[in-house]
Amino acid sequence: MKRWLVLPLMAFFALSFFSACSDDDSEKITEEKIRIEAYLKISPYQYVALDNGLYYHKIEEGTGIKPINGDFIVFSYTGRTLSNSVFDTNVLDTANLYKLYKKSAYYAPLFMPLIHPNYPNRRLIRGVEEGLKNMQEGESARFIIPFRLAYGSSSFSSLPAYSTLVFDLKLEKVVKDPEEYEKTVIENYISSKYPTIEPKPEDFYFIEIKEGEGELIQDGEVIEVNYTAYQLGGPAFYTTIQSVALDYDIYSPYASYMQESITVGTGTTSISGFSVAAKYMKPGGKARIILPSKHAFGEWGNSSVAPYSPIEIELEIVNTAGK
Repeated sequence: MKRWLVLPLMAFFALSFFSACSDDDSEKITEEKIRIEAYLKISPYQYVALDNGLYYHKIEEGTGIKPINGDFIVFSYTGRTLSNSVFDTNVLDTANLYKLYKKSAYYAPLFMPLIHPNYPNRRLIRGVEEGLKNMQEGESARFIIPFRLAYGSSSFSSLPAYSTLVFDLKLEKVVKDPEEYEKTVIENYISSKYPTIEPKPEDFYFIEIKEGEGELIQDGEVIEVNYTAYQLGGPAFYTTIQSVALDYDIYSPYASYMQESITVGTGTTSISGFSVAAKYMKPGGKARIILPSKHAFGEWGNSSVAPYSPIEIELEIVNTAGK
């Protein structure tokens, strides 16, 4: 099984989170303070300066709990500069309005751990993390994030070094038990899109698109497959088919885009769901399968998929080479 392609993360994820400000930045800090004070004078919002260095304006009251380190969170965001130039968002209407829409982007609330000891590489810029911890579940707020709580003296993507950022955040949910939350996500998705289907005994969902010919695939058989993996209800993030990669804007010149070989039931594939689904199929068959994380990328996720996240796969068994 080939490695999954690493896709770009949202703009506020970066290793530069760990960059620190030095004494040489004191002049930049003074200049930034002047810019922020000028911004506050013309802003229609009333901001509160927080002890952590953020400036905070509550847009909509929340009624739930505040997240703490180690929780999982579900949130929406839009990032902009002080000049109101939007550079990233996971809100579809905002992406369309500011001409940022990308076929490969997943425009849905983001689910991820918040400063969790098991996930040291899944971090946000400090200002966003601190902002979210200041919010109640259900709350919407806007934060001005000084550069020392953002990317510091590093440039990132379209943002120059020493950029002051403004983030609109909505804390949709605080998740204490990600496994239970995943079950709810799957149940809601199935009831809205496939209300008549039932899960298979192996705890996944199977929608046949095309019936194959011959006998059902058995454990130990070597099969050649084409497949496309999707975020649940979202865009494709990996495929063996070049035309699909081009259509979803995930094409890579380093990918081979050819059928992959899987030995069913051996546990040698990165996704166990291939084996459980293949045994419901015949050579030449095609199906869409909805996999909970235990049959996909599990509690760790991967570069494209968050921990405890279900995925969809369109799977075609092109050929079988027997045992």
